[in-house]
Amino acid sequence: MLEDENKLIKEAQKGESECFGRLYDHYIPQIYRFVLMKINHRQEAEDLVHDVFLSAWQNLDSYSHQGFPFPVGYIRLTATKSSITIGSKSR
Repeated sequence: MLEDENKLIKEAQKGESECFGRLYDHYIPQIYRFVLMKINHRQEAEDLVHDVFLSAWQNLDSYSHQGFPFPVGYIRLTATKSSITIGSKSR
């Protein structure tokens, strides 16, 4: 977990994009690796991770701490979206 994560989230919820940027910079490598392992295509992984973080930023007001690190919910969302991506390719 990122030090001062909850404080960064609260500040980001107030519109402090720099705080969200710190969350992004900290968590992007692990989320990107996760997605790349699932779909094994660099450009699609980058696009998917971008979409997930854009969604996180747009919906940050509704985020509430659930007792686990910030990206866990977004990793779940990424997994769901990547499954959709994988499923749509197999058709």
